[in-house]
Amino acid sequence: MDLQQKIKIVAIYLRKSRDEGEAEDVLVKHRDTLVSYATNQNWKYVLYEEVESGDKIAYRPKVQKLLDNVEAGFYDGVLVMDIDRLGRGDLYDQAIINKAFKESNTYIITPQKIYNPHNELDDVTMNMQGLFARMEYNQIKKRLIQGKRYGAEKGTWVNGKPPFPYYYDRTKEPSQRVQVDNEKAKIYRMIIEMYLLKGYSTQEISVWLNRNKIPSPGGSTWHNNAIYRVLSDEFHLGYIINNKVKGSGHRKKGGKVTKLPPSEWTKVKGSHTPLKTEEEHEQILTKLAKNQMIPDRSKSGCFTLSGLLICKKCGHRMLFGRKKMAKTGKVYENCKCHYVYPGGTKCKQTGRKLDEAFFDALYQKIINIDDDYLAQLKKQNESIKQQKQLLETKKQELNKHEKALKRIEEAFEEGAYDVKDFKRRKTERKDKINIAKGEIQKLELLIRDSQKEVTLEEMQERIEQFKVSWNKNMSIKEKNKLIRSLVNKIYYDREGSQITLEIEYK
Repeated sequence: MDLQQKIKIVAIYLRKSRDEGEAEDVLVKHRDTLVSYATNQNWKYVLYEEVESGDKIAYRPKVQKLLDNVEAGFYDGVLVMDIDRLGRGDLYDQAIINKAFKESNTYIITPQKIYNPHNELDDVTMNMQGLFARMEYNQIKKRLIQGKRYGAEKGTWVNGKPPFPYYYDRTKEPSQRVQVDNEKAKIYRMIIEMYLLKGYSTQEISVWLNRNKIPSPGGSTWHNNAIYRVLSDEFHLGYIINNKVKGSGHRKKGGKVTKLPPSEWTKVKGSHTPLKTEEEHEQILTKLAKNQMIPDRSKSGCFTLSGLLICKKCGHRMLFGRKKMAKTGKVYENCKCHYVYPGGTKCKQTGRKLDEAFFDALYQKIINIDDDYLAQLKKQNESIKQQKQLLETKKQELNKHEKALKRIEEAFEEGAYDVKDFKRRKTERKDKINIAKGEIQKLELLIRDSQKEVTLEEMQERIEQFKVSWNKNMSIKEKNKLIRSLVNKIYYDREGSQITLEIEYK
């Protein structure tokens, strides 16, 4: 019996990388080809499809599910357009794929050839193709990076969607792809004139735009920070600035972005049309600095409660500033809510002066943990204890199922089961193993996440350390750092003269 006759049911795996473009629907074309191939062979099939650019298995949920089912012996083979569709990651990923197919005796099928993982020649061929795929993938990444760097040096925009009011036209030559949206350009110039000539604040501009139902660059509501970015961006001067950050912001890959100092930025003259003059830009920066509307400064600890104070009414961060008292000449910090709801209505939260009385009240609120939070900590500690007990039980169950599977395999080798009965028993037991493994993984994640939270004893120790370290004469940056070491958020609410503060601890 040849290989094709041995195969009765297959998994069809389709993957389109995000970098394969949109001119032709690669996924549909591949699906039609493989489904037609399986139908002609009279094979039953199950489809697995995903659109992911990640080279590693860890970033592709569909291939993870496929490999789990391959290990459980669900399929006689897996049908793909090319072997590298399964994975072109590192040797570790290749070993995972090889192990899954070998241990389950599952074939890898392409329209050109059927690969038997237990055939030495096929095994060598698969490994070689995997090696070539990884080399090709690394070359593609290298060329993309070099192309972006070259384009940036030549003044070509290479960072995706350009700033408002520009758009990207792929039909034009690279140097001409950033075009001005003429209708949005009118709004841009109106923002400049409202700020410089009419004396509007960034908040007043955002309210006006929202009331007139003019969508923001993201297609939703305008906020102060969006106005700030539109006003201060040097792209509108005709420049392109690169190398502002390093690292990756890919959420699935746990990416982390670090801001680089201006001395390391790359600034070149772009090929796009400028929309403001150097003189206007200098006037804008001077006015923004004077009005203390620089978000980055606030985030970095320029104010005592930077990044900490949240409006209880709307849930957005409070904005900070400084005010000099006319009588005493003393400078105080103050806070206010700047959020504007869709439709142009401003949040009704009332700000206040952050004087010594305010910080004294905040200090007392921080060090005196309320009863509800204490009860929550106790409940959390008990929950972790129960989860650990359940984890131990699940591990014992897994061990029992793995031993049972081993006995099934040994009994089959001794002739106790026929192939059909063996496959059924093996599948049933592997299902139980997979369920147990999934439950163990979930419990381990729960315990790990729970253990990130502090225990009651740890919180009491932190409070004592906070009390010892707190000093009214500390610098603003030192106070901000000390509060951040203990507190995640401070919810602020004001009704008349009554101030309410709620503390969310780390």
